[in-house]
Amino acid sequence: MSYDHIDTEVRTIACSFLSVLADHWGKKPMEKELLFSRASYDRGKGDRTKEAYDFLRKETDFVLDYGPKGLGLNTSNLAEIRRFFLEQCGYPKVWVDSKLKHLHPGGMEY
Repeated sequence: MSYDHIDTEVRTIACSFLSVLADHWGKKPMEKELLFSRASYDRGKGDRTKEAYDFLRKETDFVLDYGPKGLGLNTSNLAEIRRFFLEQCGYPKVWVDSKLKHLHPGGMEY
């Protein structure tokens, strides 16, 4: 899937949101306000923040939208989550693999 239409600022905020969701993996969906409070991004980016949230919930296969309950990860699509972290976020492979290994305790195949 191509994410070329997403600008750098929105992509950066989406990466931060996705990182928080990966840490929150086995729990109930994370509410929007809690996700916003835990993510690392410039708090003065109001509209851009909403764009990043909407991008994740509407345009990715690896984020599940639970409506007012918030967002969660679709852990059946680890390869796409990994690809997004590596290609769109530019995170190091070792960081990505350590972040995602708890999502699939039996071992990861990409």
